[in-house]
Amino acid sequence: GRVFGDIDDDGVVDPGDNGIAGATVTLTGTDDLGNPVTVTTTTAADGTYSFANLRPGTYTVTETQPAGFLDGKDTAGTGGGTVGADTVSGVVLGAGQSVDGYLFAELSPSSMTGRVWNDLDDDGVADPGEPGIAGVTVTLTGTDDLGPVTRTATTAADGGYAFTNLRPGTYTI
Repeated sequence: GRVFGDIDDDGVVDPGDNGIAGATVTLTGTDDLGNPVTVTTTTAADGTYSFANLRPGTYTVTETQPAGFLDGKDTAGTGGGTVGADTVSGVVLGAGQSVDGYLFAELSPSSMTGRVWNDLDDDGVADPGEPGIAGVTVTLTGTDDLGPVTRTATTAADGGYAFTNLRPGTYTI
């Protein structure tokens, strides 16, 4: 499988979607002899990972969310399974079978920043010397790839505010 940065949030590895190196992926389950199995690996420079020499059995593949990314769309590979958040469970592996295509897509977070200030010359431009206004509540609304969003921020002493870790979407401030 592969862990990758999904630029267009479609869950598919497209040109320009780069692999994420060093992500932790764990395979757990039970083999055909009833033995519990737990194997952990990290992704290569291109985001790929693999688990070799497995006995037939039923397995779950789980990705540990990489730092600095938001969870994207995950995809079960050629062996099927049930997709959850950073996991694909119920992967049945037969004797001599090789499965692939277990994808964990990740999103780079976005942000919006701004400033509320006293526009002394009423020109709509924050000129030097025009003071910020602290304590103002700023509301961000809209819809991201998961649904409706409403967040608030309060301006700092310089009038600045920030909305961080935003998912892909359309927003109004």
